[in-house]
Amino acid sequence: MDRRRLADLRRRILDFTRDSRLDRDIGLPEDEIEALIKIDNFLCDLKEAQIHDGLHVFGQSPWGDLARDLTVALARVPRGDAPGDNSLIRALADDLKLGIDPLTARLGDPGTAPRFLRNSACSMLTVC
Repeated sequence: MDRRRLADLRRRILDFTRDSRLDRDIGLPEDEIEALIKIDNFLCDLKEAQIHDGLHVFGQSPWGDLARDLTVALARVPRGDAPGDNSLIRALADDLKLGIDPLTARLGDPGTAPRFLRNSACSMLTVC
């Protein structure tokens, strides 16, 4: 990123958030840096929403990106409420000893995600 554009981009993001009244919906703090972090977390949460592509068509199996996204969505759903009924994604995070819950972690917060997840745009725990 061109650091000369940083101040302008920061202002434009915050102005757009205020103009669209998103700031009221997510309760942005006054501090600009904290506000940008909160916006980033909100967008990460929105990206991780369960329904990515709408409803399926009865009698037709999804294919390509839709099949991949459906598989990931199914892997996110817990099997039940009993201990050990974690979703596949949570079970993987536990087995890999990531130290986070990938379905509730705020990966945009500094220091939250393991280093290898922070350094990559996409991870095996999210849909790119």
